[in-house]
Amino acid sequence: MPNLVATLRTTARDHSERTAIRSGSTAISFGELLAAAGRFGQRLRADGVTVGDRVALAMPNIPRFAVAYYGTLLAGGVAVPLNPAHPGAVLAARLLDARPRLLVVAHGPPAAVLRAATSAGVRLCELTDAAEGAEQTEEIEEIDAEPVRDDAPAVIAYKATDLEETTGVVLSHHNLAWSAAAAAGVLGLTAGDTLATHFPLCQPLGQTYGLTAAVAAGCALALPTVDAASPLHVVESSQATVLSTFPLLIGAATSDNAPSVATVPPTLRTVFCSGGRNLAPRVRDRLATRLDCEVLEGYGTPETSALGCSVRSGEAPAPGSMGRAVPGVELAVVDGRGRETVARRAGGLVARGPNVMTGYWERPRDTARAFSNGWLLTGEKVRRDEDGNIYLLDDVWWTDPLRGRESGREGLFRRGIRGLRG
Repeated sequence: MPNLVATLRTTARDHSERTAIRSGSTAISFGELLAAAGRFGQRLRADGVTVGDRVALAMPNIPRFAVAYYGTLLAGGVAVPLNPAHPGAVLAARLLDARPRLLVVAHGPPAAVLRAATSAGVRLCELTDAAEGAEQTEEIEEIDAEPVRDDAPAVIAYKATDLEETTGVVLSHHNLAWSAAAAAGVLGLTAGDTLATHFPLCQPLGQTYGLTAAVAAGCALALPTVDAASPLHVVESSQATVLSTFPLLIGAATSDNAPSVATVPPTLRTVFCSGGRNLAPRVRDRLATRLDCEVLEGYGTPETSALGCSVRSGEAPAPGSMGRAVPGVELAVVDGRGRETVARRAGGLVARGPNVMTGYWERPRDTARAFSNGWLLTGEKVRRDEDGNIYLLDDVWWTDPLRGRESGREGLFRRGIRGLRG
């Protein structure tokens, strides 16, 4: 089975001198990333982090996030990425839930992060230099990692949109490493590409279609700087070939009032949109024309490692759809009694595959209710056409995806899902 640490090791061995991450004038190679992550992992172990300990990360999209993320995994820990822009009360609640041994921050963290750490009684650990010690790349093969099972937890992810929700999604090394390779396939990434992303690295979306996908493919990851003139500046400055971004953000950046469209380099071949409702067909066509590239869309939830269905690079999209199930992922549309619906009939989306979470952090009852006969109940109301393309509908299948009600998850929890082809 794939493993996040093993994937980084392999890429660092095969592409040691290639740029791994670029942000503004800062760039580090894959060899430097592994070396810096190894040293930070050793620092964490010296601070008492052992296998299974949680380590919270509260950093923006900067190269140091990758060092802290992989350093935590090399130490055998479980990364708990948090958005440093969230209110202090939200951060404190999530710290109290995850109970990390340390909270890793960059230099000069927001005051809300500091208040949250104090409130939750979590010790701070500052990571000041992304490439600290990275010049000693000849030691790459000597960097050791604590042995962990591929099905062991790698990340506990909290919802980006529901700030009152403190239920953590547990994703294993296998979940995320498999999903990273699958996402690289969706985007058609090779080692010669540069992937620019607007997705927050603190979310599964930013890991699967950003950091870990780039590591899996051995390509450069370009991150926008906080003072970027426009959302597309990162594409121009990095000569990116692929951009993963939010539908609303790319739509606004390519509107008639956005003169920066003219500066998008001809290297850009693919734009991938996820993290919201699908693009209107006319908007997608406008983007493809104005940017002179293919525009792909995909859908996933934190519970599915942000990966589920997608239009894949080189495919002609079905207008209005989110594409078909990613190879290796099974998706089905069911009615309230757990029976598969006929094509184009609305129902609830269920999923299973190596991308699906192991469960909710320390919530066995919620975990049990999230599954029926091995299928994850996503809570999304969709329809599927004869070719397997998934169309998101405006309303939801049930009100609360964690608690459910008789017409949705609760009914399936009691009756079970039966006879699905996947």
